[in-house]
Amino acid sequence: MQNGQHFLFHGMECNACPSGSHWVTSSSNICGYGSCVSNTACSTNNPGGDPNGWIKPDGGHGWNYDGAHTIPNEARCWDGYGHYSTITVPSGARYTSVLVRFWGTATVNGSFETDTLEISNGTSTTTFNGSVTAGKVKLETGKTAKFKGGLKGKPKCVVIGNGATGTCSCNESECRMNATSCNTGYYLSNGACVACSTISVTGGTCTACSIIGSNETCTGVSCNSGYYVSGTSCAACSSISVANGSCTACNSSTGTCTAISCNSGYYSTGTSCAACSNVSVANGTCTACNSSTGDCTAVSCNYGYKPNGTSCEKCTNAQIKAGLCGTKNLNLNNFQLADPVAPEAGISL
Repeated sequence: MQNGQHFLFHGMECNACPSGSHWVTSSSNICGYGSCVSNTACSTNNPGGDPNGWIKPDGGHGWNYDGAHTIPNEARCWDGYGHYSTITVPSGARYTSVLVRFWGTATVNGSFETDTLEISNGTSTTTFNGSVTAGKVKLETGKTAKFKGGLKGKPKCVVIGNGATGTCSCNESECRMNATSCNTGYYLSNGACVACSTISVTGGTCTACSIIGSNETCTGVSCNSGYYVSGTSCAACSSISVANGSCTACNSSTGTCTAISCNSGYYSTGTSCAACSNVSVANGTCTACNSSTGDCTAVSCNYGYKPNGTSCEKCTNAQIKAGLCGTKNLNLNNFQLADPVAPEAGISL
């Protein structure tokens, strides 16, 4: 199926759903023939998927699942979709259409005939171990079909998908796409159009590419959360310099830090870290604070005051004499008690 269009053969419909949707029954939202809806429970590799697929009264058969699958005897056309599969076909079967749409590997066992054979979805190779007779072969760019049991019927080969320019050719052992140019988002490799997204990008996805020299090169990227675009690569938000802290989140396009984590002794003011000592404490100094909120959690009080939670309270003369209220300033000319007290005998202030 291409661009979400249904394939109709002699009144039968053999197709799965467009990308992002899956077949579910119309009445109970269970995987099976009914209508195409966005339903993750029916997605490939999901335990809720249907390994047996469904078969319509007119013989249309399809499934959306990975692993071994046997085509039922009553099927008159079939469509398999997923990552990988080993498919067993009743030997000698005759179909109006066969769609093999697996983006990983797919192997088909058994000899059969079909008016149309479509091989699409991805860039992997599909292998047919039995004899295949086809009137037409539809091959998506990047796909290769191997016929170990032989391909008969001298089918016409038609290029589908990815908007590539080129030719498709078949012989008795192979059908191959020979592209000469590719649409945006793909690059040309050995006659096939390969998605730019297959080029590895740390922290993101390659969205545009080209061949430079003999190498495929990423020229545009989309970055994941925690990364930002840096030329044609993705850099970690943590690489953005933040004095006395680190960047924990950033705008993926501009690289502007949007969230920070501050070191001990500092707190966040939004996009920078300020010292806890900046937090105002009457008659004292903030020595520790909550790094997120900036609330003072520990204080050091001036002489004549003592800590009371996260504030400084005035000492009594007795507390001062007992040495409970800090150390007296040695510059006696600038020293003044909170409450004047009579000097001790023999001491002149």
